[in-house]
Amino acid sequence: VPGNLNQRSHQITSGVKNDIILNLAWNFSNKFYLGFNLGLPYLGYDNVERYSEVAQVVEEFPIQFTYSDGTVQNTYFDNATYQYNYTAAGSGMYGKVGAIYLPVAGLRLGFAYQTPTVMDITETWMHSGRVAYADGSAVSTLPTLAMLAASPEELRAQARTLCEKLTERGISAEVLAEEDAVGGGSVPAQTLPGFVAAVTPRACRVDELAARLRQREVPVVARIAHERLLLCLRTLRPEEYDELVRAVAESDR
Repeated sequence: VPGNLNQRSHQITSGVKNDIILNLAWNFSNKFYLGFNLGLPYLGYDNVERYSEVAQVVEEFPIQFTYSDGTVQNTYFDNATYQYNYTAAGSGMYGKVGAIYLPVAGLRLGFAYQTPTVMDITETWMHSGRVAYADGSAVSTLPTLAMLAASPEELRAQARTLCEKLTERGISAEVLAEEDAVGGGSVPAQTLPGFVAAVTPRACRVDELAARLRQREVPVVARIAHERLLLCLRTLRPEEYDELVRAVAESDR
């Protein structure tokens, strides 16, 4: 580390688990008692972890970015924050039956059995991060972070623009709401809400179109769903739309 950093971290954890219990019982001649319980448990759990660091002297943290087009940007690291959120919510059901028998005065025989608890639990993970630089720029200066930070509204507008360009070339396309995979070793199952341009091929099968796009000099990697080719807007830049439209038009023959 080239200089001093002011680092902070905190974690907040909370949770609750409760049961709603319904009872039903019978009395047979004051000799035999039978009871039944229906348990409805529910739970909630939240965990938030936050880490931040701030450069005490930004000039001690010079950074140079070189982009794919050869552009070089010089700046200084100012601060960064990272947050991890985990939530779990669930509900379930179990049954319990019990009996008491009085064979003679002063003697009671009892029996009880509880079924396994069946739970339906929904878990949600969210990772977020932000890096700011001394010139005031933030996540938008880093392509990967800009992609992760793109809002659904931005992606919807971009998908509409791309679909219009595809339609102008005679290609059937419409905007669809889809989940974008974050990927990576740390969050392999994490997704983000997004929008795609869904293409219906004119002259070939959708799997053939996907294969032809992957085999181009500049490969286009798309996915197939709903029997259509999905073009994810989160990983596209507006200046790439025309080249992408041309690739789809040339491959759909």
